[in-house]
Amino acid sequence: MEEFAKIEPPEDEELVAYLDGELEVDRAREIEDLLVRDPGTRDRLNDLERTWDVLDKLPRTEPNEVFTRSTIELVLGDARRGQQRTKAARTRRLMATAMFILAPLVMAAGTFWAIRQNQQQPMNDLIRDLHVIQNVDVYSKVPDIKFLEDLRELGAFSIEDSSTADSQVK
Repeated sequence: MEEFAKIEPPEDEELVAYLDGELEVDRAREIEDLLVRDPGTRDRLNDLERTWDVLDKLPRTEPNEVFTRSTIELVLGDARRGQQRTKAARTRRLMATAMFILAPLVMAAGTFWAIRQNQQQPMNDLIRDLHVIQNVDVYSKVPDIKFLEDLRELGAFSIEDSSTADSQVK
């Protein structure tokens, strides 16, 4: 018994191309060999051939102006929607690119600001407490806060000193 090489079964499109004589010679021979050996493929080819025959028997109609106009409108509508989708896709790509570029820049700026604030905080604390630092010798002689409050009640501080002392005490 002769061994046949495995031939890939053809798709319907390829069988139709075979019927129309549109296949390359080598592939047409492969399909003919398969038709001789495979009744399933042969039946499918016969079904397709009968379908084409029935279609050929249907009356031919010429497209009228309404059909032509509606077809053109459908094609133009599809083209417009395609353009709109293309513009929308282009806009999305542009936004994604902008976000891809801007997000790291914003993060870098935020990080820079946070580090800068953190580095300046000790200096800001020193500036805020400068009055206390300058007068630490005087303050170190005060036994407790109650003593300062008693002096304030006695009027030992001027009005300006009182507002400064209140802000420092609080």
